[in-house]
Amino acid sequence: MPAMELTGFLLTRHWRDTPEGVELSFWAATPEGPLRLLFPGQRSVCFTRRRDALPLPLPEGAERRPLALEDLDGEPADGPYFRQQRQLLQFRDRVRAAGWQLLESDIRPPDRFLMERFVTAPFRASGKVSRRDGWLETIAPRLEPAGPVPGFRHLSLDIETDAVAGGILSIACCGPGHEEVLMQGVAEEWPGSQPIRWFPDEKALLQGFLARFRALDPDLVLGWNLVNFDLAYLERRCRHHHLPFRLGRGDSLAAVLPPRQEGQQRVASIPGRVALDGIDNLRSAFYRFESFSLEAVSRSLLGRGKLIGDTGDRVAEILRRFREDRQALAAYNLEDCRLVEEIFRNTQLIDFAARRAQMTGLPLGRQGGSVAAFDNLYLPRLHRAGVVARDIGARHYDQGSPGGYVMDSRPGLYENVLVLDFKSLYPSIIRTFRIDPLGLARPGRDPVPGFLGARHYDQGSPGGYVMDSRPGLYENVLVLDFKSLYPSIIRTFRIDPLGLARPGRDPVPGFLGARFSRERSILPRIIERLWRQRDAARRDRDRPLAQATKILMNSFYGVLGSSGCRFYDPRLASSITRRGHEIINRSRQWLEERGFRVIYGDTDSLFVLLGPGPTESGAQQTGQRLAGELNRWWRAHLEQRFGLDSCLELEFETHFLRFLMPTIRGAEKGSKKRYAGTVRRPDGELEVVFKGLESVRSDWTPLARDFQRELYRRVFAGEPYRDFVRQTVADLRAGRLDHRLVYRKRLRRPLAAYRRNVPPHVQAARKLGRPGRWIDYLITLNGPEPAARRTSPIDYQHYLDRQLAPAADGILHFLDDRFEALTGDQMALF
Repeated sequence: MPAMELTGFLLTRHWRDTPEGVELSFWAATPEGPLRLLFPGQRSVCFTRRRDALPLPLPEGAERRPLALEDLDGEPADGPYFRQQRQLLQFRDRVRAAGWQLLESDIRPPDRFLMERFVTAPFRASGKVSRRDGWLETIAPRLEPAGPVPGFRHLSLDIETDAVAGGILSIACCGPGHEEVLMQGVAEEWPGSQPIRWFPDEKALLQGFLARFRALDPDLVLGWNLVNFDLAYLERRCRHHHLPFRLGRGDSLAAVLPPRQEGQQRVASIPGRVALDGIDNLRSAFYRFESFSLEAVSRSLLGRGKLIGDTGDRVAEILRRFREDRQALAAYNLEDCRLVEEIFRNTQLIDFAARRAQMTGLPLGRQGGSVAAFDNLYLPRLHRAGVVARDIGARHYDQGSPGGYVMDSRPGLYENVLVLDFKSLYPSIIRTFRIDPLGLARPGRDPVPGFLGARHYDQGSPGGYVMDSRPGLYENVLVLDFKSLYPSIIRTFRIDPLGLARPGRDPVPGFLGARFSRERSILPRIIERLWRQRDAARRDRDRPLAQATKILMNSFYGVLGSSGCRFYDPRLASSITRRGHEIINRSRQWLEERGFRVIYGDTDSLFVLLGPGPTESGAQQTGQRLAGELNRWWRAHLEQRFGLDSCLELEFETHFLRFLMPTIRGAEKGSKKRYAGTVRRPDGELEVVFKGLESVRSDWTPLARDFQRELYRRVFAGEPYRDFVRQTVADLRAGRLDHRLVYRKRLRRPLAAYRRNVPPHVQAARKLGRPGRWIDYLITLNGPEPAARRTSPIDYQHYLDRQLAPAADGILHFLDDRFEALTGDQMALF
């Protein structure tokens, strides 16, 4: 076993209790091939206050050691060490039942092991390496962080099933240089050109798939609804045929685990491999689609879709192809794999997932996990500062914190509106005002007052104090003496030449009574490092890294405001959001003092009205000038008021040539988070941008969305619009727009769960009989009906009143016009 140094990227992490201790097992991808890292004989550890006599004795084999650590309240801490993680968990539960709390007892052994070594995903391992059957193994190597290691072997996977009988008909997979379909059947009966491996029945198909999967040996498995459908279905059918579900490396078993909490996704546990679902990863990267079906997303991103679309009875068509044309079924199955792989490639989702793991320390395939990511970054640095944290939920607060500030808007149809945006406002507030859990717990003290105060040297100091005596002849007189009084005064009152020259500064004030240390903080330094990485990634055009860093930084406020965070304290979140309110309001005041009208503000943005007159270039120059001047003002103001360096960064973001701020429907008050406007794209063309209006809401019909987009475009461009409105109504009445009247909505609960106030899409689903997750329906004279089985006439008046009129009147109101007035003659005819 030669000693080697290997660099790699962690894929999976597991632990198990053994008689010798906790064994940690990590699988990684390396340039030399798959690597398993084993760390046997580890101890599980948590913390407790030294002054606390625990109500129960430690279990056999456990010991309590004094440590050079304190809790956040400054109490010295000890470390109970347990031979097995099971012992720690059982002891913690018993201690909690007795009304006591341990510290950091809720951290899993592999997570603590990695975070204390500052290893997120890329690593360097030094130790003896053995070669196994298809992989490398090293036991107890030295582990340290390293730069990213590019390159994963991936395989896109898709299955087709008989939804009636429950069996798997075919399994397709593709990856770099490899494509094939595994299918039930005999080659001689189904000649053709598709790359098919044939198997006589489902059990043989599953055995063949498991063998092929091990031979292809991917690091990553890609798919669409991969865990909840494909992998869960494969596991269930293997169990049906009494086949071990050995998808993991080292011939280990895989499992699809149920969600830990309601609303969470199932998790695929595949030792040595990571399951990456296209839907989950697109959402994590903040992609937005009207529908996340593979058909809709591939059409949007690739310009082509599935070989059997979302319309019609897809299950029936799959079964027909299996009976009549298995070559066509293979083509359909394989094309789904290709679409998924191309979506991952075109959106750089694998790179994004890897960058996110590198930044957060979360497992490569994990979604969400903002609180765990915060722990991974913060706790090891807190420990280096000599401090340990509480368990999650150890403290409860009745007081909450406000959300982002949203200013009352001033409704109207305007020309030349500038958007000034504070770049990453909440992270910059954390950096500027030193907002930090440790800084809150240890804010420091005001300088200790001395005497004289002035720095002059012509003034002397008195000698020792001698009190006037009371003469007399006494009995039993006691003498009380301060031991080494002057040295003890120096110690007590911190009297020191350097301390006199540099007495320190007051803590930074927050809100709800919070005060933060100027020097002893961790989170501002973490954000500063991430900020630099994001700027460098943008310069290098490394979009996955820039996006992952931005998402991570912006998650910190939400984490600190969540009761699921071990550092949750309303003073932390309020000191961020209330400071944000102050910054937006003071910036608006600054602008209005200089003659500019602010018509709206939302969390980190201000909408400034210039009005008619300025040219496009002139408006943009004004935006740049205002951003620069306001940044300079904030720097001077924060230095003068708090003695702080400003990290606030206001940017000129957008110039709307025409802009609409609508009213709340049926009222004169301005709406919030809803507007539209025309901007000039980089290619010189005009584009209408919508925020929160009907045209960007998936619960509105295609007709309403397209109608609003075109109407607004005409109004903003100064083109005639009345004939367009009238013609749309005429076409609707004549039935020429029926294909654009379909509502599409998702079923989020079983049909039986809807008992009161049954919504229209549920009514339609019940008429359909056996619905899928998404329901396409129309409103008819007999109520909602599924689009595929409509039997009643369409209720056109519903679409006029509930779709076209609301989409139009938001802008017609400011033109002294109304939808009903434009279409009244036509409507009276019916």
